[in-house]
Amino acid sequence: MVPFLKLLADRLLDRHGTELRDVAVVLPSRRAATWLRRRLAEAAKAPLWSPDIHTFPTLTQRLSGLAPADPLTGAFILHQVQCELFPDDHWSIEDTLNIAPTLLSDMSEVDAQLIDLKQLYRDLAAFSEIEDWSYRLGGELSLGQERHRQFWKRQGLIHEHFNRMLAARGMGTQGAMERDAAQRTRSAGILPWKEVWVAGVNALTVAQKQLLDHFRARGALRVAWDGDVNYVGHSEHEAGEALRELITRYGPGEIPLCNGLLDMERTVEEVHVPNATSQVHAVVEQLLRLPAEERERTAVVLPEEHLLVPLLAAMPDELRPFNVTMGIRLQGLPIGALASALFNALLNHEEGRGYRVQDLQELVAHPFVRTSAISTSLQSLLHDLRSPRVRMRELCDALGQDDAMTLERTLATLVTPGTDLPQRALALIHWALTTPDLSDLGREQLHAWSIMLQLLERHLREIPDALDGRTWIALHDRLLRQERLDLEGEPLRGLQIMGFLETRALDHDRLFMLSCNEGSLPPARADRSFIPFDIRRVMGLPLPVHSDKVNAYHFHRAMQRTRHVALLHHDGSGDDTAEPSRYLAQWQLELGTTRSTQWRKSTCLPQDMARAFPMLAVQKTPSVLRLLEDRLDKGLSASTINSYLACPLEFFHTQLWARTPKDPIDTRIPQDALGSAVHAVYEVVYRPYKGMSVPPQALLMDRQEIQSMLVDKLLADGIGLELDRGEPLLQVEMATAAILRNLKHEGKALEHHVGDVLIDVEMSLQGGIDVDGRHIPLIGTADRVIARQGRIHIYDLKTGSVDPKKLDLFGTDGSLNRDHPMAIQLAFYAYLMLQHMSSIEEVRAVVVPLRKPSVALQSFLRVYGSDVFTREHTVLFADELRNVIREILSHDRPFTHNADALYCRTCIA
Repeated sequence: MVPFLKLLADRLLDRHGTELRDVAVVLPSRRAATWLRRRLAEAAKAPLWSPDIHTFPTLTQRLSGLAPADPLTGAFILHQVQCELFPDDHWSIEDTLNIAPTLLSDMSEVDAQLIDLKQLYRDLAAFSEIEDWSYRLGGELSLGQERHRQFWKRQGLIHEHFNRMLAARGMGTQGAMERDAAQRTRSAGILPWKEVWVAGVNALTVAQKQLLDHFRARGALRVAWDGDVNYVGHSEHEAGEALRELITRYGPGEIPLCNGLLDMERTVEEVHVPNATSQVHAVVEQLLRLPAEERERTAVVLPEEHLLVPLLAAMPDELRPFNVTMGIRLQGLPIGALASALFNALLNHEEGRGYRVQDLQELVAHPFVRTSAISTSLQSLLHDLRSPRVRMRELCDALGQDDAMTLERTLATLVTPGTDLPQRALALIHWALTTPDLSDLGREQLHAWSIMLQLLERHLREIPDALDGRTWIALHDRLLRQERLDLEGEPLRGLQIMGFLETRALDHDRLFMLSCNEGSLPPARADRSFIPFDIRRVMGLPLPVHSDKVNAYHFHRAMQRTRHVALLHHDGSGDDTAEPSRYLAQWQLELGTTRSTQWRKSTCLPQDMARAFPMLAVQKTPSVLRLLEDRLDKGLSASTINSYLACPLEFFHTQLWARTPKDPIDTRIPQDALGSAVHAVYEVVYRPYKGMSVPPQALLMDRQEIQSMLVDKLLADGIGLELDRGEPLLQVEMATAAILRNLKHEGKALEHHVGDVLIDVEMSLQGGIDVDGRHIPLIGTADRVIARQGRIHIYDLKTGSVDPKKLDLFGTDGSLNRDHPMAIQLAFYAYLMLQHMSSIEEVRAVVVPLRKPSVALQSFLRVYGSDVFTREHTVLFADELRNVIREILSHDRPFTHNADALYCRTCIA
């Protein structure tokens, strides 16, 4: 079937010949523009003037004369506008940057839909008052309610002033550019082109439609729709709704709709893989089987951008050349870990005591600096140190003069943190650039980070706010999450790797689409907006249902001319499960039974792929063995054992050197701190009934009481965050709701277990195990121990969810299931309980997931199918535990990264 862009090129040449200099073509993406030029050259077979090819952003930039404002610039100008309009009552720069993405998105959407600003914000203020207070409370509004109502009145002034200030700088949001372009085109006498072809577009904003109306009124508009009869021709099919409206408004277009979905012969393979990351290896395995000439006609589509880095790491040289035209957030790249390591080291420094060794370990182990001369010298020094801290003088003594100067510029004591930090970051960038094997992708990340740092400093000089170090780092981290690194290659050669939206107007013979799961296709995330749903609907602003329809179009359109399709979906990762996308069921229903489509299902368990960088290994030197001895003397816990089984190298960093620090640049409550607070609440609730039966009504707690206990515990632990606002408040409220839900569920369960006796809460368990003549202490804490019908029950509370399938202690071959950490933890407690209470012969251990308390009914530890742990089982568990401890102590077994571990902070970037 002829590709859409070839059909478009033929129609352009039929109408204009090779004289296309006075023609504009509007396409949905820059990649499509590159391919159209190639199609024109192939079809013309002679030199020709290229048409003026645009996307809607570049078209509106040309017509409005405004340049798009980058998110960082927009956020800072938004803050300046507030300072000018409300000098005595404006948000801090941190608060502004926190909500700027949502505010700017709302303002851009409003402008793109050509909505009257005065009417919109007047209605929003009235709606806010009526909906929230007037009919419910009566009387005068409180100060807080009045401030909330005034928000929309203020926002109207901010919106108008913001657009003017941006325009004065020659910039605008995308929506403001579209509004301005529509107004200028309406009043302009002539157009820059004789004809404007709009091709391959789908859903348009009101401003974009108005532009097309102006082109048509002047006889300059030509349209070409890229759709298929299967979904456009059926009024109930959501994928074709936007195209049906455009066809009604502007006519059938220059290119007939294709009928490829029903008529074209194709094979569709639905591939099931175990988890998200294994999709990457499954695709690479299949790509290696394709001839090079077939890979030239193949595309890999990534609806989830976080899979790009694993895919690039897994791509062997045999698959080159390949082209990537998509971006990824800097925070999701190794540069984010490098920045975090630097700022952790700086902020954890103590005058007179120096730097934390663990922080420096993490810094010098980062792949961007790992093989530099500085890092090589420091690694040896840090591994042999026994002290948890080290001074700068000791570090510099291990280095040459030039390297010592670089280290001092990077880690010198902060004098004025808000101004010194960017200088430290730039010094680290120079340090990283001395690494001999730094990849091109690594250099791109360092370059993007340096530009972001310079932009941040330039904008901070224009605002009156004085920032301390932690506030500066919080701003930096938020911006790092927003900034993107765009990756590009040669779009006309080799395998094509693209995001979901990049498929627009392009056709490939073979296509691999990853993440075909609910929540990815279509995305599960709710569209962020401060504008209430009812106002959005009345004003004609996009709603979530519109996003679903646009995503449905992109999915169907991507494959309407494709002969070979592989749709990959997975079971989820960790505790999260994932279902196949609804689009797969729809495709199978509509096309899977047709004569032209062969639908196959398969399960793929990809082979382990070789790592693209050398494995780190920590040898068990005498100093490391001394650390091990000290650690064993303190006693081993279940979490320590599970840490080693998950990844020996991560175990070395977190268990032998020091506890993993709380991230000082995070604006959320750390999960360990929140979990500790939740456990404290349960102890307060249950402790009064120790040695008694807990009355069910005692668990009917008041929401405010629970939330107060949580907040008090977090503040007592020195959490260092404001808990009455932003994400911390949301976390506290969600934890409160989960506790109330769980206590209600446990209260109902107690009604059916009359006679239960609460033996203890947060019960300390101690025991030991003999390994090759050495006695090793074992320690643990059981959240709750209950006597029920003559049998001891151990309850372990988890703030997350639990997969009941991972509570089997042993596999079918009789060996320990090392990838079932929850089963190992429950068995550990049961083992210690039977040592602690010699009068009992068996116990039951159960995990209680706070997120889904009903799952506790099926969340018992299982040993060969039994949910009872007996003294016979202690012998089996002890044998496996000894094997693990022998591995930890073995002189010949270094600490290395576990290739199956996905969430290490210190092993891999």
